[in-house]
Amino acid sequence: MLDSERHYILSVKDESSKLCYKLKSNIQTAIDTSLTMRQILLILPTDSLKGGAETVLHLIAKELATDSDTQITIAFLTARIYHGWDRLGELPNVSLIFTQSQSVWRGMPKLILNLIRLRGRKFDICFTSHTDMTGVAGLLKRLHQSIDLPNANDEGAVYPRSSSISQAYSSD
Repeated sequence: MLDSERHYILSVKDESSKLCYKLKSNIQTAIDTSLTMRQILLILPTDSLKGGAETVLHLIAKELATDSDTQITIAFLTARIYHGWDRLGELPNVSLIFTQSQSVWRGMPKLILNLIRLRGRKFDICFTSHTDMTGVAGLLKRLHQSIDLPNANDEGAVYPRSSSISQAYSSD
């Protein structure tokens, strides 16, 4: 490995750590600490860690999993193929849910059914890695009011809970 590659990898890792710390502190302040356990939902197409969004979400989930008051549920659109999330799934407060489908498109109805089965749980934050997954989260929020998902955005960005975006970002 060249020095320039090593420097790039270390700088990406450092930036990811800073992002995880910032997100974790934002999540801590966004969620009322008097609740018994924070519920986090991640929705991804596959269990691969080849993409940038998936890698960032993996780092975020790994950091959040260090808090014993946080329950993380990770739902995948396909079967366990790449085994990229297996080590994280071994933690007691992390649940991995797979559809057993080899195809992303055939897995969509199964993913929706898996998420509907979680209707008794109220998720404080939802992270997604793709626009399609954000659409699934939004559809479930519209169809199933018992699944209480906050506003979710593509690439893992999360907006604070608010009745409107203008309230969330007002300067007063």
